[in-house]
Amino acid sequence: MQGVYWYGGLVVLSFFLLGTALHRNRDWRLVVLQLAITGIIHPFEVTILHFDAYRFMPGILPQGADNFLGAYVSDWFIIPASAVIISAFSLSWSARIVCAAVFTFVDWYFTQLGIYEHYWWRSIYTGFGLIPLYAVSDWLWAGLQSEHPRRLFRLLVIYLVYAPIHGFIQFVANRTDQLFVLQVTSWHFADPMKISAILVNITTVTVATVAALFLGLKMPFRYRFIGVGIIVTLYWGLGHFGIFIPQAKITSLHLVLVPLIAVFLLTALFRAARLDYLFP
Repeated sequence: MQGVYWYGGLVVLSFFLLGTALHRNRDWRLVVLQLAITGIIHPFEVTILHFDAYRFMPGILPQGADNFLGAYVSDWFIIPASAVIISAFSLSWSARIVCAAVFTFVDWYFTQLGIYEHYWWRSIYTGFGLIPLYAVSDWLWAGLQSEHPRRLFRLLVIYLVYAPIHGFIQFVANRTDQLFVLQVTSWHFADPMKISAILVNITTVTVATVAALFLGLKMPFRYRFIGVGIIVTLYWGLGHFGIFIPQAKITSLHLVLVPLIAVFLLTALFRAARLDYLFP
């Protein structure tokens, strides 16, 4: 059970860091930055997990889902929060290197505690990976403060913020594959959960791309319903071609609720952050 306390401690620390940054700047764009960093690192982490680089073991959920829960603690909370505090306080590069070194130590220490396991990954990779991430965070933060950001930047931010919101809603709603799994019968992988996770991520990326284009590009409002039609067709296709395997009394079209909720939350956040990126 000690994993619960250590991973929970990282979540609490993340809220403290984000809260400190918000208290100093009083700027909801910092929350946008947090989610945008999540949108960058989560696909990378999921890919690494599929190649069996390491395994998180918070000890909360069944084994496969527990691994992804640990990834959410890393991707949604502690790593983005460290990037936010660095950008919000304009910390020096020496401070960033110290921060990366701390994460390297934590990565190693969790393996000693038995709540995180390396296969081919090494702790030093974590530290080296954070240095360019902090540079990207600075670039995003500068762009978010610009009064006239480029269209491509606005679309990128919409995509990066929408994708983790969508993914998290679906992860929580699915309750570790209790509602549905996604499968392709011709894919003969050893772990069906990996197949489902790969397909879920492909679907999330597709929907996030459609959402970014139809929310962020200038067009008559009626044309935005084309995006809704594409998303509905995508989810219908998952059911029609037998990819969507329900574990409860639902259909693939019920998944349309996920982007609806995600767009609502995205819109509310951008309004709070005073980012005029949506519905130009």
